[in-house]
Amino acid sequence: MVFYSFQWLISVMGSKSVLELEQHLAESAEELKAILIDLEVSPVKLLTRVKSEGSIRAKLTNTPLNSLHGEKGDLKSMDQLGIRIIVETDNELENVFRTLSKREKTKVKDYVNNPRKDGLILQTNPKEIYQSYHVFTAFSNKVPIEIQLRTVEMESNRLALKHKYGEGYWKTPAFRRRKAELGDKR
Repeated sequence: MVFYSFQWLISVMGSKSVLELEQHLAESAEELKAILIDLEVSPVKLLTRVKSEGSIRAKLTNTPLNSLHGEKGDLKSMDQLGIRIIVETDNELENVFRTLSKREKTKVKDYVNNPRKDGLILQTNPKEIYQSYHVFTAFSNKVPIEIQLRTVEMESNRLALKHKYGEGYWKTPAFRRRKAELGDKR
């Protein structure tokens, strides 16, 4: 297991204080709300979070050092800031996803059309799947943010998996190893 120094952690997180990060998150959330209004989408829930230092430490501990660096040797942006949007219908989900995925310098993980087969990975129930769109982008403040998009049904399934297997089950070494054995490289 690799342990990272607190100074190295700060270099990954940047020198922004929690208050600065919360301000950036609020600014991004307001821009996102404006997009949703333009799309005539009223989310059932819109939740925000700043990833805790402990969560970042855990992620860094389980991430090979070489995968934290970009092509120019710089540290890749972490998913420090996040917004989760829960919508009622598949149509709303697709409209929001399509709009956000067209943004400049945006990356996506598509667990909707290519669901993560958590039940198969856990060797319990192959019908248990995780579905969500994860969109990595930035708004006018240029601060990277992860947006997770789900329908009410997808969120209900996610919560059922979390309740059944425990918080963070998808982060365990056994889960990641089994996922890799099955060829899922996401």
